[in-house]
Amino acid sequence: MTLRFSRIATAMTLALTILGVGKIVSADSDRFPAFGRQLETISGKLEIIIECEQEKSQILYYVSTDKGRVQLDFQEEPAGDLRTGMQVSVRGEQRGSKLIVTDSTLPLSAASAAESIVTNTFGEQKVLVLLVNFQNDTRQPFTVAQANDLVFNQNNPTSVANYYREASYQQTWLTGNTFGYFTLPINSGDCAGYTTAAAARQAATNAGINLAAYNRFVYVYPNMSACSYNGIAEIAGDEAWINGSMYLRTVTHEMGHTFGLFHARSLDCGDQVVGGTCTTSEYGHVADAMGYTGVTGQFHAFQKERLGWMNYGGSPAITSVQSSGDYAITANSAQDLGIKALKIQRSSGDYYYVELRRLVGFDTTLSPALTNGVVITLDQPAAPRENYQLDMTPETTFWTDSALPVGRSYTDAAAGFTITPVSVDSNRAVVNVTFGTPPPTCIMAAPSVAISAPTNQWVAQGSTTSYTLQITNNNTSGCSSNTFGLQAAVPSGWTWTTATPTLLVLPGAVSTASIQVTVPLGAVGGNYPINLGAVNVANSGFAAQVSAGATVFSSLGISVTSNQASYTSTQTATLTANVTANGTGVSGVSVSFVVTKPDGSTGAVGTGISGSNGVAVFTYKFNRKRDPIGTFRATASAALNGVSGNGATTFVLAR
Repeated sequence: MTLRFSRIATAMTLALTILGVGKIVSADSDRFPAFGRQLETISGKLEIIIECEQEKSQILYYVSTDKGRVQLDFQEEPAGDLRTGMQVSVRGEQRGSKLIVTDSTLPLSAASAAESIVTNTFGEQKVLVLLVNFQNDTRQPFTVAQANDLVFNQNNPTSVANYYREASYQQTWLTGNTFGYFTLPINSGDCAGYTTAAAARQAATNAGINLAAYNRFVYVYPNMSACSYNGIAEIAGDEAWINGSMYLRTVTHEMGHTFGLFHARSLDCGDQVVGGTCTTSEYGHVADAMGYTGVTGQFHAFQKERLGWMNYGGSPAITSVQSSGDYAITANSAQDLGIKALKIQRSSGDYYYVELRRLVGFDTTLSPALTNGVVITLDQPAAPRENYQLDMTPETTFWTDSALPVGRSYTDAAAGFTITPVSVDSNRAVVNVTFGTPPPTCIMAAPSVAISAPTNQWVAQGSTTSYTLQITNNNTSGCSSNTFGLQAAVPSGWTWTTATPTLLVLPGAVSTASIQVTVPLGAVGGNYPINLGAVNVANSGFAAQVSAGATVFSSLGISVTSNQASYTSTQTATLTANVTANGTGVSGVSVSFVVTKPDGSTGAVGTGISGSNGVAVFTYKFNRKRDPIGTFRATASAALNGVSGNGATTFVLAR
C-alpha cells in the first residue's frame, strides 16, 4: 500500500515529525501575508463540508448568518472538536465571499459547546434519498429500486441500513424512502453542493414530499467530472452528496461524516511504530469504512466511542487501563455487549485504543492477517480528526499485517507501559498491559542451520563421512538459552551418529556440531540426498533444516598428461592429473606427483590440489646439466575417503 499525507486545508503532501509527546508538527509556512487591513467579526452557525476524493480530501468551513453563507479560509487549520451546527464567532479579513481567518481558535457559544458524544446517533434515522440530474445532464445511472436496495433493504446483507445496525450493536437503524428522478433547473458542476441541495429540496417539496418527516438527506446525481470527489458530506450535519458513486462504501462513508466522523487515518514512521520522521495517510486505516478506499469494515473503537456506540450508557464498554494486568476484549464486529476495546492514555493526552478484529459481518472483507493479534490506533478525543492506525509490524512494507501479533510486544517508553497480546480465539483476545520498565520480551523463532563447505561429500562404500553444522539461535534476548536437538534424514539402510545430540545455545549465538553419516557396503554408486537440521527441544514448532548430499563411489580414476610429447632442456613440462569418480571430476583432492628420469633417478616430487573440474597441475623445469636425454616418466596418485588411484605418462627430453 502506498501511503500519502494530504493536509486537508491545502491538499499538500508533507513530511511530519512525531515528537516525544506524540505531537504532529508540519513544516508548512504561513500561506497569507501579515494583515494590516481592518478585521471584522461574524457570528452564526458553523457548517463543515468534507470532500472525499480517492487519495486526499478537503474540508470547507462556512458560517451561515442572517445575511447569507460566508466561507472561512483559515491561515492555520482550526483545532478542536468542531461540528456542523455549532454557534461560533469568527474574526478575520473579508475578501470577496471569503473571510480570511488568522486565529484558528473558534469561540463556541455556551449552548453548543461540544460534548464527547456526538448527538443524534441513536435510534431511528429517517433518511430521504433524492435521485437528481441537471438541465444539461439528464442521465439516470441508478434506478429508484437500486438505490432503495442499497440503502434501506434489510434483506440485503450488504445494505447501508444493515451496516449501521450491525456497527451500532442494534442501537441505530435507517428507515426512509428514495424518490426521483428530479431534473433540477441548474447546470451540472456545482461542486460545493449547497446549490444542488437547495434545488433538490425544492423539487421534492413541489412533488409533495414532506421534508420534515426526515432528519438526514442524501443527494445522488450523475458523475460530475468537474468535481474530483466521489462524495461530500457535512460533519455532524444532515446532508450528504453522492457524485455518481452509488456504492456501499461511498454511501456508508459519507453518512459516517453526517454522524460526526472524520476520516480514519494511519501513521507510518518507517521502521518504528511511533517516532522519528513519519507520514500520515488520510484514508490509511485498513479496517475502517472511514479509511482505506474499498474497505467496508466497521468503524474502529475510537470512532464508535465518539458516536456513543461504545462506552456510553448501555453500549458495549471500553476499559480504561491504568494498572498492570491481563485484560479481555471481544471482537469489534461481534454482536455482544462485552468489553470491546482497551484505552490507554499517554502523557501527551492522546490515547492508544486496542481492539480485536474478526472476519465476521461487515469485517469479512478485511485481511486475515489483521486477525492474528490486536489492531491499535492512536487517537486524540479533543481533536477527533487526529486518529491514526499504527503499523505494529513496521519491518514489512505493507499494512495488511499491521496488527500487533500474539506474543509480540509494543512498548511506549515515554508513557512507561508495554502492550502484549497473550492470546486470541474466535471472538476473544487477552491483552497484557504492563506499566513500568518491562523485562525484554521473549519472541521465539526457528533456528538457522548452515553446513560448512563442502555440502556434498564423496563417500566410498562402507565408509563414514562427516558434516559440520552451524546452528544459530534466533530467539530474542528476552528468551533464556535453548536446547537444540540435531536431526538427520539419510537414505534407507544408511546410519548417522553425532557426539553432541543436543546443544545449549544462547539467544543470538552460534554453535557448531558434527554429524557422521555411514554408507553401507552394498550402496550403489551415485548421488544421494541428505537433510540435516536442528529443532528446539522445548518447542518442536521451531525447527530448521538444510539440504546436503553424498556421492557414493567405488574407484578413483586418475589420468596424467603432459602438455608436450618432447621438450628441450630450456623448457618446462606442465603435467595435468585428472581426478574422477563415477565419471565426474572430483575437487579438493590432494594429488602426489613423481617425475622419474631416464636413468631411474627421481627428478622431482610435488603435490597439487584438484580444482572444481577435478584437475590438478604440476610443473617440471628441466636442468641442462643434470637431466639426461631420454624418456621421462611422470606418475600421479591420490586417495579419497579410503579409495586410492594412480596414473602415469611419459615424455621425451631431446637436446
